[in-house]
Amino acid sequence: MRIGFNGLFLKDQSVGIGKYSFELLRHFRNEDFSLKLYVEDDQHAVGLSDSLGRTLEIEVLKPSRLVRNDFIRSRIWEYEMFRRAKHEQFDVFHSPYFVCSPFKLNRELVTIHDVIHIKYPEYISSWPRSLYWWYNKLKSINLTHVVTDSQYSRNDIVSHLNLRSETVSVIYPGVSEAFRPIDDPAEMKRVSLKYDLPESFILYIGGYDRRKNVETLLKSFHTLVLNNPSWRHHLVLGGKKPTSIPKLVSDFGSLVEELRLTDRVRFTGYIDEQDIPVVYNLAQVFIYPSVYEGFGLPVLEAMACGTPTIASRESSIPEILNRDDMLVDPLDTEALFRMILRLTSDHELRKSLSIWGIERAKMFSWQSTSRATLDVYASM
Repeated sequence: MRIGFNGLFLKDQSVGIGKYSFELLRHFRNEDFSLKLYVEDDQHAVGLSDSLGRTLEIEVLKPSRLVRNDFIRSRIWEYEMFRRAKHEQFDVFHSPYFVCSPFKLNRELVTIHDVIHIKYPEYISSWPRSLYWWYNKLKSINLTHVVTDSQYSRNDIVSHLNLRSETVSVIYPGVSEAFRPIDDPAEMKRVSLKYDLPESFILYIGGYDRRKNVETLLKSFHTLVLNNPSWRHHLVLGGKKPTSIPKLVSDFGSLVEELRLTDRVRFTGYIDEQDIPVVYNLAQVFIYPSVYEGFGLPVLEAMACGTPTIASRESSIPEILNRDDMLVDPLDTEALFRMILRLTSDHELRKSLSIWGIERAKMFSWQSTSRATLDVYASM
């Protein structure tokens, strides 16, 4: 079997699609098939065979230097990749994100992680993006098969793209072996000092756009602090804070000042990839109040680290954290702060949730993800 693979996002493995692409390919290494990978430039190609643990064919397609707009440049790159792929004798061509070939391919598989840009058009910020999503929605009917990350996303895809349910398979992503309980005082101290972390804190790691619901989390935290003066935990918001304030991102710095929480809320800024598991381990509780997720990888990562986790009961998240007592209505500020207070005040509950989370996370492995994906390849 000969596979073609769209490796555009391998250039940044800190983002979800890049991480998904890398881990999927890395766990293919012992399989008996040939793989051709399309990447954006020579720098991204260097060492890929070694880091992925297998021999593979790599074709470097350099992006156009004449186009300044990153979005348009990536779309031109995709067109050229598909143009070349149509001349190859691939048994399957796989794109690990929602993009459809303008050319007829033998068998085309696409991983669609979510349909947020179709379900919530306000996430489309320009007419080229609008045209891009309209085109992919139109072309998706010609796909041989679709893989997605959750049953929730499968239902969305069937509904919003009008695809036949039998052409859409659910394959859960895995969690990297780096996310595990860490007992290394020196490393914990190094990371704590690096990001100026408080001694006791609640952690959120994720984006800052509206669906992530950070504003509700801040308001809930404010109520908790106001009504419980002896409660001394901090709230740490991990990830790069937006420098601009587009229509889908609130000015959280101003909100923190307005709520008089500047001494209780910390923004870490960008966290280096190798430090993220340590930050999870340092937190007393992880909270993820998002109202829409195709999967919700941070929830799984926190659980794998043994961090007691509270999460939204909306969208796909209950498929990961399938404990009703740790799921909350993400828009209910009172329910949110009561659950945080309960968990931070009950050591035995945190301990039992830590053990449970580690075991639950073992059910999501990249080995299983790659094996199930190969089964889809074989069935197409």
